Amino acid sequence: QGEDYMGITEVFKYSDDYLYIEFTGTRPQYRRRGIATAMKVLGMQWAKDNDFKSIGTTNDAINEGMIAINRKLGFIAKPARLQIEKIFE
Repeated sequence: QGEDYMGITEVFKYSDDYLYIEFTGTRPQYRRRGIATAMKVLGMQWAKDNDFKSIGTTNDAINEGMIAINRKLGFIAKPARLQIEKIFE
């Protein structure tokens, strides 16, 4: 939007045929306008055009908006991984 970024998505090549969307986000004032969806669609189209076989992403479990976008775009949920940590006192 002029000089302002509305959003960002970051895609990494993990192998010769697999891309991974590390994160996607839009600035609060630009949310719910389809920007995140458009960025993901562009990344997915680029992947297809460049012969990648699949593309993946992850979500925070509480980010219902992004989960809905990913489901709408055809991403299929896989079993969750549990992240754990130990804090040394």
